[in-house]
Amino acid sequence: MGCMKYVLIVFVFLLGAMPVVAQDNDVAFNEGVKLWKAGEYKRALVIFDQLIGTESKNPEYYLARARCYKKLGKAQEAYNDLNAAIKLGNMNAVYYYERGLLME
Repeated sequence: MGCMKYVLIVFVFLLGAMPVVAQDNDVAFNEGVKLWKAGEYKRALVIFDQLIGTESKNPEYYLARARCYKKLGKAQEAYNDLNAAIKLGNMNAVYYYERGLLME
């Protein structure tokens, strides 16, 4: 019984920590978007890299990083990230549109 109680406590602790990570990611994402809008593409890129490292299944992080890459003249990296966003993003037209802009 003691072992089961320990497992339950750890499980509840991990469940409680998950929303904090999501909230932290939301704060970081918003900071990255602010930096991108301010033209601080390299600084925003660092944030989006970290976000993808912690939550690699979020297509919005790839879209944001692709936009940074595009502004930095790194079209191939932007294209790769947009392809990742398309694979993860359930046919979101914005990802296809952004990829199309790279072809101009």
